[in-house]
Amino acid sequence: DPSKPIKVTTIVENDLIGANDNDILQKVKSQSPVFSQHDYVIERVDRRSPHGGYIEFLGADEEGDGTEPGNETGKPLIRLYSDAPTDSIELEKAIYGDMLHQLSDADWYWRDLRDRYMESRPENIVAMDEEAYASSGDERPFDQWMDVSRADAHIRAGLLGYENWKDVNRSPEQEEILAEMKMYISTGER
Repeated sequence: DPSKPIKVTTIVENDLIGANDNDILQKVKSQSPVFSQHDYVIERVDRRSPHGGYIEFLGADEEGDGTEPGNETGKPLIRLYSDAPTDSIELEKAIYGDMLHQLSDADWYWRDLRDRYMESRPENIVAMDEEAYASSGDERPFDQWMDVSRADAHIRAGLLGYENWKDVNRSPEQEEILAEMKMYISTGER
């Protein structure tokens, strides 16, 4: 059902309980031919993020920002901070969500879907985004913040059904695009 969030994991006798980060990464990749095309790396660090949050995506050639080191792996990197979820299922959802950043950078078809989704936001959601940016304290220009952070947050919420986004209304066109995104991620078919 395209209107329901993607179920990120299928639990078979608690198959993720006690799994390490790379096991979870491989599980997510195995569920998606689109994700499996990319050689993601998980890095766990023993500190909290200076930017807030417990997970951060860094592109293959992303440099540090003065407060955090860059990505030296040459591969898409998902950095997990010390306050990342310890529950394997929650961690899997977080990793899945951050893997979407790579698609926005490396997959023209996905990028087109994401851009169409964002262009079809209702006016009240556009205003919500502007207010979120104004209160975020983020120093990047608004357009860069939207592209690098907020747009993917919208998509994650639509695909994974995050509770804190449940009252964010979507246009009928956005619902159709989400269904197309779900199909693409799960089958690789365009």
